[in-house]
Amino acid sequence: MQAAVRFACKAPRIIARDGIEALALLDGSRKIDVLFSDVVMPRMSGIELAQKARLLAPGMKIVLASGYAAEAIDDGMANGHYDFISKPYSLAQIVKKLRVG
Repeated sequence: MQAAVRFACKAPRIIARDGIEALALLDGSRKIDVLFSDVVMPRMSGIELAQKARLLAPGMKIVLASGYAAEAIDDGMANGHYDFISKPYSLAQIVKKLRVG
């Protein structure tokens, strides 16, 4: 699936093992346009990651995924700070959500 998303989006991907590693990558010198994360992750939830990432990169697009819709509903989503995609999702749905612009 990762290779298909990369091909469909025509962009390189950076993979982090958890939210803490993702934050370290965001705090670096790379420009990252999109953050795509599961809501349930080890060491830090996707919602917490999204909140912290928004502070580090205010203009970055953030998409959270979960099989449990109620889990992902919080102020950030309600206020439009990031998007949500429900599992299971198709490649077309991911590509549509991840488009920047």
